Amino acid sequence: GTCKVQVKIYDSVNTLVRTIKKNGLSCPVEGAAGSVKWDGRDTDGVLAPADTYTYKIQAKDNAKNKSRTKQGTVVVE
Repeated sequence: GTCKVQVKIYDSVNTLVRTIKKNGLSCPVEGAAGSVKWDGRDTDGVLAPADTYTYKIQAKDNAKNKSRTKQGTVVVE
């Protein structure tokens, strides 16, 4: 089925930097995660400084049930 996917990106002090939402991606989260790309910019479109960022991916199916949540890190140099 398809999912609505939301990715939240936080900096090293746990401040929300960006939220990315995508609809119509395939479930489960593992497959959908590869379809979401972060351009390294914050909510205002400013390039994020060098840091280690945490991302949290949440996917919901069309019935608005939580499918899964996945977390990881990415380093911006």
